[in-house]
Amino acid sequence: MFSPGFAPEHPWIRTATDAGCLCLGELDFASLFWSGPVIAVTGTNGKTTLTEFLAHALNKSGHASVAAGNIGYPFSRLVQQGLPAETTAVCEISSFQSETIRHLAPAATLWTNFAEDHLERHGSMGSYFDAKARLLVRAAPGMRWVGSSVASWAAKNGRALEDVNIIETGAASSDSRLADTPFATAPQRENFEIAKVYWIASGLDVEVLYAAAASFRIGRH
Repeated sequence: MFSPGFAPEHPWIRTATDAGCLCLGELDFASLFWSGPVIAVTGTNGKTTLTEFLAHALNKSGHASVAAGNIGYPFSRLVQQGLPAETTAVCEISSFQSETIRHLAPAATLWTNFAEDHLERHGSMGSYFDAKARLLVRAAPGMRWVGSSVASWAAKNGRALEDVNIIETGAASSDSRLADTPFATAPQRENFEIAKVYWIASGLDVEVLYAAAASFRIGRH
């Protein structure tokens, strides 16, 4: 098991791989021991807020949930807690974590947006995109959502998005029910729109989601 801080090309990982060792990233390794559902959240910006909000809303709906992953609470630590089997792990997943995934199979993947970042690690926008896109193909069919900036970049650069639901997040319409919540205006409206489509597709009560938005507080980040 290795930290996502180590690129797949790191000499230590290559040495271990060449010696016949199976090298798994921390989050991927932890997924082998997690019995509950996993919701994967990724994006260039806003993924921490969406992760925290979904965990908050699921708990409000009576579905035990914990935020973990790139948010600052390792998935492997969550596994160690021995939580009830039905607990949902809402995992913020960076491209550093997703680029080597082999085993994680999210119940759903929510990809908020896509913009230039981490080129010092991935080398190109295409490689950066492909690293994140691994979360889409690993997720359950019909439970894959991307924001409009993700779909736009894919269309312009020859990346096929199969069995993916596209959410128009660029110019979300106003929603009076979100007044006086963190999601009343951009850019947080994008996070709520993505959470909402996932929520409805999962058969959950949308009234609970709006109530959760009213009680949610954005973290210090």
